[in-house]
Amino acid sequence: MGSSACHTAVASALFLGKPAADILGDAYRSRYTVAGTWASSESEKYWGKDPVIACADETVGQWISLLPLSGIAVTPWWEILLSLVLFRFFDIYKPFGIRSMERFPGGYGMMADDILAGIYSVVILLIVNYFCL
Repeated sequence: MGSSACHTAVASALFLGKPAADILGDAYRSRYTVAGTWASSESEKYWGKDPVIACADETVGQWISLLPLSGIAVTPWWEILLSLVLFRFFDIYKPFGIRSMERFPGGYGMMADDILAGIYSVVILLIVNYFCL
């Protein structure tokens, strides 16, 4: 993306009311996900399928699971813990089609299963927030 397009995107987002920190955070997370997908593909060449040493996919999945908590001014400690527990549950047991995401080639499969685990965690956290807060 050229610098003028980047400035336009930032200005548009600010005009629409999105804080600059959110814009920078979104940009960072997007770049980290792309770089993590590439790094995961490269790590498979050296250490085999879904090596333990590669953890960018876990980071992205956990970030996703924390998204519902980012809009809460003071997040209760138990919600952060619940986010971690939910993400790890879905990441380890891989229910509801998460395991099928591993079939994507290379780093895409490594990232996709953790992204979907994070999304499932988000759904449950949103339900908890709706009924409990």
